[in-house]
Amino acid sequence: MDLIAVDFYFYSDIYVTEKTYDISTSNYTTDLVKYSPSIRIFGTKEQIEEAKKKYIKDTGYCLNERYDFKVEEKGSYYYDIYSNPEERNKTVKTKLDYYKKRYESNNCKPLIIGI
Repeated sequence: MDLIAVDFYFYSDIYVTEKTYDISTSNYTTDLVKYSPSIRIFGTKEQIEEAKKKYIKDTGYCLNERYDFKVEEKGSYYYDIYSNPEERNKTVKTKLDYYKKRYESNNCKPLIIGI
C-alpha cells in the first residue's frame, strides 16, 4: 500500500475583502482579492481520487492544478529550483511522517488538509 500526498488547487468565483493599513499615510485600504481554495489529500491513490471527486461534487469547484507533495530526488527539476533543497526535503519528510501517523490513527481513511 503506497501512501502519497497530492495538492489540489481549484478555480472559484469567491472574492474576499482584504484590509491593509499603511503606516506612512495612516490610511486603511480595502481591496477585493480572488480566493482560490486549495487542499492536500493524503492516502492511497484510489482514496485520493475518490476524495477529490467527492470534494469537487460537494463544493462545486473546478480543478485548476494538481501537484505531488513528495521528497524530491537530487537532480530533478524541482530539487534544483529550491535555494535549500535539503532543508525543504527534511520538512516534507517530517510532514509526510506526521500524515502517516494521523492516517493510521484515523483507521486508514484519507486525510483532507487545507493548505
